[in-house]
Amino acid sequence: MAPPMPSLTLPGSGRLTSRLGFGCGSLMRIPSQRDRDVVLQAAYEAGIRHFDVARMYGLGQAEAELGRFLGRSRGDVTVGTKLGIEVGSAGSLSGAQSLLRRVIALHPAIRALARKVAGGATARKKDFGVAAARASVAQSLAELAVDRVDLLFLHEPELSDLTDPLLLDFLEERKASGVCGAFGVSGETEDVLRIAERHPSLGQAVQVRHDAFAPSLGPITAMRPAFLGIFGVLHRALPATRRFLSSHPDIAAEWSRTLDADLGAPEGLSSVLLACGAAETSGGMVLFSTTRPSRIASTARGFSALLGKNEALLAFARLLRERLPPPG
Repeated sequence: MAPPMPSLTLPGSGRLTSRLGFGCGSLMRIPSQRDRDVVLQAAYEAGIRHFDVARMYGLGQAEAELGRFLGRSRGDVTVGTKLGIEVGSAGSLSGAQSLLRRVIALHPAIRALARKVAGGATARKKDFGVAAARASVAQSLAELAVDRVDLLFLHEPELSDLTDPLLLDFLEERKASGVCGAFGVSGETEDVLRIAERHPSLGQAVQVRHDAFAPSLGPITAMRPAFLGIFGVLHRALPATRRFLSSHPDIAAEWSRTLDADLGAPEGLSSVLLACGAAETSGGMVLFSTTRPSRIASTARGFSALLGKNEALLAFARLLRERLPPPG
């Protein structure tokens, strides 16, 4: 029998959700709507009950895709979305996305060129003014086909971006009216710390990038946010850890025994790295993303089985920070 998915309680609403969340930042890279739905369904069937999205994901299309999924009577699902990075001119490319994804699927060699071209078209223009925030929230609710979201984040702001003196009042009003359960900041750790120091109310719900190369989460956990989530756990750390363990089979064997996990298998190693992140959050959420539904169930199952082993997980995380070479 699969271990139950660990849960946490979200601030503001008091809703129970899973400690493993699914990030939708890569969702629209999947060529067909049917296959995107398969991925979301696989996450739900694996016990994942939180889905993280943003207004600008998928050139503005990801929220609507998630909204179609949520519309099928899934009242136990919680959602976080973000505002502040505009879809901008890239939105005009949305109609061509499906065709482009299919061409890339047939001809993978052009993937790098497509990303370079898309990168030029999707330059990130930020706007954290109240007018833009109001429009963004209204659009998010419409695309998701909901009347509220559980978490509402400012998307990767720097302190210097927050110049509108009425922004906090707007967010407080959205929370008081029930449009969001809680609000805060999602971004780089250093930026989140600076913003929370200047604007404490934005430090109550935070998401930060964190992996085996990042410093300790200590300064973030010391803030005692009501909600803490981490993202980007696997992007750099998974390939680097795989290379390290391949070069040190004795270490791989020792920690496979200690954690009762197969560190030689991609899903096993992914589960361990995600569980290490969970142990470091002191009860917070870990977001992960994949476009391969076959990996979701085993990763979620491994994650759930590991969470009672915090001491060993923290020791393994320390080992990686000491031994992994810095990312190139």
